[in-house]
Amino acid sequence: MWHDHSDILNHSYVNFMTTILYDAANFMTDNEYQTLARTTSTTNVQSIVEKPQLYILGRSASKDIDQISYTEARIEDLKQLTNKIRYGDIDLIFKLRLFSGDGPARQFEAGQQRGGNFSCICGVESKSHMNLECCYQMIPLDLEDRRKLVVEGSSWIKIKDGIINPFQNLKKEELIDELEERGVDTFHLNLKSRLQEELTSVLHGICRPPCITYDTPR
Repeated sequence: MWHDHSDILNHSYVNFMTTILYDAANFMTDNEYQTLARTTSTTNVQSIVEKPQLYILGRSASKDIDQISYTEARIEDLKQLTNKIRYGDIDLIFKLRLFSGDGPARQFEAGQQRGGNFSCICGVESKSHMNLECCYQMIPLDLEDRRKLVVEGSSWIKIKDGIINPFQNLKKEELIDELEERGVDTFHLNLKSRLQEELTSVLHGICRPPCITYDTPR
């Protein structure tokens, strides 16, 4: 599955495409097709098999809360992938592979903030992107790791009230509670700005659960 959130003629769209990956064990080779079709012209079978098919194309505002509205339909379809399809005497079992478009699409799917000091989902602060030693030492989090990091505190519960970025605009007392729940000693962090910086550093720019787990962070 390939997805992107793009602008077409200054209108925001969410676009999801699906494609079947070619494998010579499952499909004809070019030579086999040429023999079967009794033709001398060359046909690229792989390009035919892997031609993308439209899955979801929806017009949407650019705000994350609007784009997340497509999550429920995607989850329903993911559950149905466990159903086998009988083809002759063969049971077809589907395996889903995800690919993304540009940076904003990846950030949205991973629950990463867009822009700012932690714009990259690798978790390295933007000012340290040129520091190769820092980048090589950082182990990128997978979606499950990111989900676990979100629910270590309690502010994520605000999602149930429709607050899509639960770690933004927290009061000083909320910042202290959030950090303490994550095992951070806040005794030396007296200013709200320092508390916010510490939480941002702990989260590495993660601002919500991954898109596919947004409705059920646990």
